[in-house]
Amino acid sequence: MKKVFFFAVIFCAVLFVSCGAQETSTSSATKWREAVSPVVIDETHDLPDSDSESLQDGKYWAEIARVQKTGDIIFQLYKARFGATCIAWAKENGLEESCMNDYSVENTFENFFVGFSENARVSVAQQDMPGKSYRITQADLRAAMEGRVEGAPEDYDWVPFPFLVHVANKEVVSAEQFWVP
Repeated sequence: MKKVFFFAVIFCAVLFVSCGAQETSTSSATKWREAVSPVVIDETHDLPDSDSESLQDGKYWAEIARVQKTGDIIFQLYKARFGATCIAWAKENGLEESCMNDYSVENTFENFFVGFSENARVSVAQQDMPGKSYRITQADLRAAMEGRVEGAPEDYDWVPFPFLVHVANKEVVSAEQFWVP
């Protein structure tokens, strides 16, 4: 009786594990899943004053600058200010109109381009409303930019909103698209 029970437990465990493996395999997993929308308090990190200075690890406002022939996505980085910090900065610099929609992005003359790290986290914003984002892969981001969205929610369309990127060791380790009006 004990042997039968033991074999029944082993059989059930094997069956359970094999079912779990099917549910989590990459072929059946949903690639586009809801994610928390990015939030920035105050401001992003300062950019170096010139190309000769090192880019510090931190969070930056970014736009997609280009997609290379290899498929690598390259970001252009900027400094951004938000909310009360933006308003105080604008007032201090005589630029009261610079914080429309509660944020301002500095246009700099220096170019700071960075690419994705191999395992970077990526999310995109739902185009028609703030507060809704989806976690996707880098390959899905490239496909969305080209209008070849597969596995996305029915009502999703690519919009080139800016990103909040986290840079570490001169690479983007996370890129969260930021809904803007």
